[in-house]
Amino acid sequence: MLKKQAKYQKKAAKQEKKIAKYEKKIQKYRDKIKKARQKKNDYEKQAREANPNISTNSSK
Repeated sequence: MLKKQAKYQKKAAKQEKKIAKYEKKIQKYRDKIKKARQKKNDYEKQAREANPNISTNSSK
């Protein structure tokens, strides 16, 4: 019984490591997305300031 318990605890610890690894990656990409969105907003703002008569709305 103890052997099986130890075996599964080992597997659970391994999964915890995987989870932590992927959570770290997710956070990294969230930061990248945040920066990219900010840059996009800055560029759209510059575009509006450069020519205020033309809309930069891409849905048209």
